[in-house]
Order: sequence, then C-alpha cells, then structure tokens
Amino acid sequence: MRIGMFTETWLPARDGLVNSILSFKKELVKRGNEVYVFAPSKEEKNDFEEGIFYYKSKPVKGYTSYKLALKLTPFYQRTTQLIKELEIDLLHSHSPGPLGLRGVAASYKLDLPLIFTYHTYIPDIVHYLPLEEPSELITEPIADNLLRWYLRRCDAVIVPTSSRAEELKKQTKSKDIRQIFVVPTGVDASRFCEGNRGRIRKSLGAEDRKIVLYVGRIVKEKNLGLLVSAAPLVLKSMPNALFLIVGEGPIRNELQEKVKELGLANNFVFTGFVPDDELVDYYHSADAFAFPSTFETQGIVLLEAMASGLPVAAANSSPFPEIIKEGWNGFLFNPFDPRDCADSIIRTIKRGDRVIKNAKETVEGLTPEKCTKRLINAYEWTLKHRA
Repeated sequence: MRIGMFTETWLPARDGLVNSILSFKKELVKRGNEVYVFAPSKEEKNDFEEGIFYYKSKPVKGYTSYKLALKLTPFYQRTTQLIKELEIDLLHSHSPGPLGLRGVAASYKLDLPLIFTYHTYIPDIVHYLPLEEPSELITEPIADNLLRWYLRRCDAVIVPTSSRAEELKKQTKSKDIRQIFVVPTGVDASRFCEGNRGRIRKSLGAEDRKIVLYVGRIVKEKNLGLLVSAAPLVLKSMPNALFLIVGEGPIRNELQEKVKELGLANNFVFTGFVPDDELVDYYHSADAFAFPSTFETQGIVLLEAMASGLPVAAANSSPFPEIIKEGWNGFLFNPFDPRDCADSIIRTIKRGDRVIKNAKETVEGLTPEKCTKRLINAYEWTLKHRA
C-alpha cells in the first residue's frame, strides 16, 4: 500500500502529533508499505528529501519552531502531480489546515480515499494563526463549521481515544462522519524501561529532593499555570520539592515570571528543549509526573511516564479518565483547582509505588505493533468502501 500523509507539524518540531506520525510510519514501512509525508518546510521554499515533500512555509505566530504552508496555489497542482507520479493508494490527513486542504483537493481530483486523524480541537489553537486578532476572525462556531466541512470530505475519521471519539460525535452531526475508528498511538514500553536516575538529579544538584516532572510544549492550552499555582501548596507539605519543566514554547517567559513573582525560583527548573533520546533519564529522575493539560486527544508523554515506572497525576479531563483509574494506575485532579492538583501530586509522591505495576501493564497493551494493526484495518475499510 502507498500512503500519503499530510501534516502541519513536522521535524525539527517535536510533539505528540509528530511522534505519532513517526511511530506509525516506522511500523507501516516495516510491513512493506510505502509512506510519503507532505509537510511544512524548514525554510521558505519547496523541497524534498527521503520521501518527505516540503512546502514553503512561514513561522506560526509566537512559536517559530512551528510553520504553516499558507501559500495557496491554483488546484494544488504540485501536490496532485506528485501523488499521481507516486501512484499513492490512500491519503491520510493529520490536520484540516493548509496542507490538509491539499489532501482534500487531491482526494477530489484523483478520486482517492481520504482518512483524517482528529488530533486537536481547532478553537483551542486558532490563536497561533498569523492574523492580528485570530480569535475574533475565527470564532468557535466558525471553527466548528470548518471542522465539519472538512470531516464531510473524508471517507473515515480516526480518533486516538474512545472518549474523544464520543465528544467528536456530539460536536458534529451524523452526516458529517461516515465512519469513525479509535486508533491510539503506540508506545514502545521497552524504550523506557531503563534510565539513569542519578545523572539528571546530580546535574540539578537535586539528589535529595522530590522532583515533580512535566514534559511537553509550554503553551497556554497545556494549563501549566495551574501547576505553578499548586506549587506553594505542595511545598507546604514537601518543602524540598522541585518542579522540573521539560519543553519549550511561547509562554515560557510568562510562566517563568509568574514563578519569580510567587518567590518560587528555587523550586522550578525550566530545561528548554530536550532531545528525545535523553527523555528517558528525565522520566527516571523524577518522583511524580504532573500533567494538567485539558487539551489532549491521547497524551503520549503521560503513557511514556507510565512506561518508565513514574507515577502520574493527570487532569480529570478527557481523555485521561479513560486511561487513568484513580489509585489503581495513577491519580486524577480537578484541572481548575490548585488545591486538588497539589493534593494529587502529594498522593502521587507518597503512594506512587502502589500504582507503578498497573501503570506499566496499561501501556503494555498499547504497543506500536498492535496500534498499527488497528490503523491498517481502518485503511483497508476505507479502501474497500471507497471502491
């Protein structure tokens, strides 16, 4: 099978969406399939390398590591010509953005099946568009209508979790979605089994401190302000606690200023971007993983932490109650209540050893092999029902 994937996010940026595509691409190729990626360019020009077709792009507002291919060409001739030459069988879009629209156009012009993975709730990200006041131009109802228009042009839709699939059904009308599949991104648990706990702790001078870890982008939709507000309450119970924030993003400076204003500078470390192959040591260095985001469709970093044997505390917000069972494989908290968040982090540190075994077993059921098999089933259904 020859598959063309369309994405608005690509290397060198690293997030859950990019990791998902990389994981599935690797497994699909292992099974003898060919995967081509259509992605925003690292530079302001069209380019090509090793099965990746780049499109001239501009940086996202306030987040220069992310880019959008905003230039619209008549009928997307380059894209359709490439797809014809490659003899692609199926198109897989990971975004309803500018590159995702190229997928729709190619599907229509070449009569090819189009499947779409719903990774992101659109109204939560319109502020990244390079417009003066994007939230005023693209309101929530407009964003919802754009999503529904896009869904109606797809043969099938993939959602990483059942709870998000149900929410998408409620958000749309029955005629908007022809078929929906739940296909999570797999996590290679063996990759996270062993790490150097002492290396990171020593580099931070934190050998005897309780480390609360966050891994991910530093953006407003990740709700990191809650973690900062909860920190003083955690410190009352555990004065030596250290909050380790791993990642980069446009509100990092704002968050660091808030930390300083609260007199917490000695209790927070912002590492900036950390290469993927070093993350294992960070997971193993910590005593608890805190994830306050209400933005996720799956939350891959949460699963990575669980695979590492790091007890987790996550927002009691979809999809996490589907993954985390309170006190069994992790802990949940109200994502709008600093006190509840603090109490959950404290429970995670004190009682985390009780949930580690079950947490690891949870992730072992989500191997890349098993998840790719589900993806291929979705592809085969789509090809069959398009014919």
